Amino acid sequence: MNNKEGGRKKAHVARFSLVKCVARVLYMTSAAAWTLIIAVCPPLAAESLGNAPCIEHISNGAYLLGDAETPVSSYNEDALFIPASTLKIVTALVALETLGPEYRFSTAYYIDEDNRLTIRGFGDPWLISEVIAEHGRQLRLRGITHINEIIIDDSAFRLEFPQNWQHRSDNPYDAENGAINVNFNTAAIRKFEDGRVLSAESQTPTVAILTALGQGVAVGYHRINVSAADAGGNNLRLRYAGEIFAALFRQAGIMVAGAISIRSTAPRGRLIYNAHTPIPLSEVLRACLTYSNNMIANQIFLVCGAERYGYPANWEKGRRAAATILQDLAPRAKSLIHIEEGSGLSQANQVTADAMVEILALFKPYADLLPEQDGILVKSGTLSGVYNYAGYLKAEHHLDPFVILLNQRSNKRDELLSCLLHYAGLRTAERRQSP
Repeated sequence: MNNKEGGRKKAHVARFSLVKCVARVLYMTSAAAWTLIIAVCPPLAAESLGNAPCIEHISNGAYLLGDAETPVSSYNEDALFIPASTLKIVTALVALETLGPEYRFSTAYYIDEDNRLTIRGFGDPWLISEVIAEHGRQLRLRGITHINEIIIDDSAFRLEFPQNWQHRSDNPYDAENGAINVNFNTAAIRKFEDGRVLSAESQTPTVAILTALGQGVAVGYHRINVSAADAGGNNLRLRYAGEIFAALFRQAGIMVAGAISIRSTAPRGRLIYNAHTPIPLSEVLRACLTYSNNMIANQIFLVCGAERYGYPANWEKGRRAAATILQDLAPRAKSLIHIEEGSGLSQANQVTADAMVEILALFKPYADLLPEQDGILVKSGTLSGVYNYAGYLKAEHHLDPFVILLNQRSNKRDELLSCLLHYAGLRTAERRQSP
């Protein structure tokens, strides 16, 4: 056996030992597995790792550990892959640069001499029951005691449906976007054996349209994508919004009579209240990244385009806004990222690991917006055949970015991350030992 073959055999045995150890730790505990791997598993010799360790977990994918300029280790980092929800980090960066971390979304209320209330939305992604209830109290404080008609004006968004990523499934992650979206365009319901359908949330009143939304679902608790039932063009999404507004305004002591109308109209009467989200954009993004909410991500994406290029919002303006920010901040990365929409649902989105690490370098001031798991700041991205991670390893005085992009049948991202964590620990130990 020559030295080269012997080296390969040692490397194979070393990798096999590491993989067995990683598997054993992952089996014993999931909560602290990533932390335990560095402490428990035996370190590999540097020569056994080579320049691209852990590639046995990759059949079609890439990774990059460290800065784009001087990576600790990388593999296939210049190839394009589907990012899935890791793209939300790009959307968040675009939004923070376009709108600013303190930006607050708005919803405008107009009242005319006939007590007709026009509600004009501008894409607030945080229009939830608790917020609408507060809007009702504010209207009451401003002297509104009687409403003869509620007019829902959704015209600030002009979106073509369907796009290549949109499906009318019951899943909340498929919720459509619009200028007025209540409760993330979803309804939490409880269906009883006698056919009754009630709200499953104490803060959300039971409204008439819930019965229609509950048709065809099994007895029990469900969260339904309201727009899924809109195939007939019945505007159920906006009817649901109107009924929730009316019910919560009544709870605030306002008499609501007459119809709920859905139409685009020039605002009538005077602006009685210009409501803003109770939390700033940075906190909306924290929730979006933590819960990977697709509807929120695309609302923000669309508002970025509209704020930069004017309302009505549409997908093309969102893409232009993203392209402009990336061109200004990271022109090289911009050429290696294709953004179709802001949530990561579209399989037409594409990114390289190299470009994603460049985005992470720019995102470092906002790194705490990412969810933390076992000391790692990480955003996952998952579609059928897509298993990704992007985030930061927390070192003593800095953050080390990493990206894993796997577009393959087998989900090996945890094994790959564990292996890279071990490698990162080894390299850190080597740096400490060097004179």
